[in-house]
Amino acid sequence: MLSVLCLSTCLLGPVYLEGEVVTLLVDAILRPHSRCSTVQLADIARAIGLVASGAKVVRRKLVSMLEDYKSGCASVQLLDVNVCVVVNNVEGLTRGGLLSVGFAHGVTLQGNRDSMRDTLISHLSSGECALHACKNLPACASIMQTFVVGHVSPDRFVLRMCMLDAMCSGRIKSLPLKRLLRVLKVPFESDMTLPQLRKTLGRYVQRLRTEQEHRITEVAHSDWPVLLSDQQKTDVVKRFREATSSEALKIASCGY
Repeated sequence: MLSVLCLSTCLLGPVYLEGEVVTLLVDAILRPHSRCSTVQLADIARAIGLVASGAKVVRRKLVSMLEDYKSGCASVQLLDVNVCVVVNNVEGLTRGGLLSVGFAHGVTLQGNRDSMRDTLISHLSSGECALHACKNLPACASIMQTFVVGHVSPDRFVLRMCMLDAMCSGRIKSLPLKRLLRVLKVPFESDMTLPQLRKTLGRYVQRLRTEQEHRITEVAHSDWPVLLSDQQKTDVVKRFREATSSEALKIASCGY
């Protein structure tokens, strides 16, 4: 299993395996009698989306990362389809738990836990699950399925609107809601109550929807493409013939 996963990593980059399979695989690798080399540990870490920082990747750092990831897999529900629950839970996850969720969504997480939480919230609030759902990423696919209408899957913008609407009307707590607003770059006061924060998010969502409607209207009423008149067509052909005539394309000898 290890050799197959490492080969897939070399050819295709990070690959997705079911969380339980990854947990069992990591558990086998970390057993005292395991004979995995440091290079193999680095390959398996890279395959599940873990990034080791520093110029020299030492064995103990890799083992620590994998142990952290293993503990996180056991403490988080990766396929929860309730986006409000996912957003709320992000705040309390350990580093390993954050890495597990990021891996299930196809998102590489780096930096401290605060930065990792911001990256996950950005992924969820931007509709990127619509792009990742077709890449064998069940966490994104599970969320997508909750917004399918008549066997038609939403595109990225529609999914984003649906998820933000759910966040407005759902039971997101104050701390994750403030993080969401910061990620979206929506101004708010630090002493705002939860209802005020929800209204702030609601106004932002409505503005996005209005802007999208205006763009659609502009395209629908635009004059492009413009049909050329017969005279304009004649002028274009004439200029082309003049520019490509034998006289215009003469080759002059250099006298120097």
